[in-house]
Amino acid sequence: MILATAPDKGQTSLFAIDAASGRRMRWLSGTVAGFAAVQDGVVFERHTLKSPTEIYLIRPASGKSDHLVQHGQGRRRPDGDFEQFTFKG
Repeated sequence: MILATAPDKGQTSLFAIDAASGRRMRWLSGTVAGFAAVQDGVVFERHTLKSPTEIYLIRPASGKSDHLVQHGQGRRRPDGDFEQFTFKG
């Protein structure tokens, strides 16, 4: 499996690519700022329009994810809610 980030609807998602078939699967949406393979899985930095950059560990074998570093203790931005949108242009 090959991991790569790529632009995706105005963000930078993390994709898993099967080297044999070329099939790709979006692993994480939001903006993945960086990632590294480790013994147990993949450590990555991710932020969204609703949250600052936080660090996670995902274990592909089990599908479980752990929040390693959290900023803001779950507080939401005071600006309100955000939605993804597209437009022709």
